[in-house]
Amino acid sequence: MKKIRTFFVSGIILLLLTIVPIQAHATTYYTYNNHVITWNVENIWYYVDSSVSSYYTYLILRGTDNWVHTGVGYNRLYPLTRTTNISLSAVDFYSYGLQPNTLAITTVYKRVNGQAVAVNPNNENWLFAEIAFDENQMNTYEERLRLVGVVHELGHAWGLAHNPDTHSVMYWNASDMDSSVTGVTSIDNATFNYLYP
Repeated sequence: MKKIRTFFVSGIILLLLTIVPIQAHATTYYTYNNHVITWNVENIWYYVDSSVSSYYTYLILRGTDNWVHTGVGYNRLYPLTRTTNISLSAVDFYSYGLQPNTLAITTVYKRVNGQAVAVNPNNENWLFAEIAFDENQMNTYEERLRLVGVVHELGHAWGLAHNPDTHSVMYWNASDMDSSVTGVTSIDNATFNYLYP
């Protein structure tokens, strides 16, 4: 009788496991359909054009360092090194006037027959990224938000899309972002690690 009861209870548990789904905590990663920069993220070089002021060059240094030393966990992005040779870089920084209410923009490219061709990051991977800042518009914001802007645009270069969570550096509107966000957050680092395991 004991064997039959054990068999019956085991059968009920097995039946319940197959009928009732186990709810696992699912994380949503906001990416460009999982498309990424094809450069080796363990050997990224960046270039800063002469159009970028020394102040924004300093913010770029802080922003790139924040992606390497997140303070919220490990990622493979190391080292992130500045170069003066644009042909070696995976991310290029520029400064010029943009449309009103556009503080910065990231454009991603692939090479076709030796030429740089802009691509839609939702449709394919890319070889390198260009980040352009409108320093005049960015200067209307406090320094924390300027730095967050640099870190945010670098996130796009890696393949992170806008995140609806105001606690993410990838939130689409810096003015409405949680004031505790000063750089890469655990949400952003987890998304990077999802894209580059």
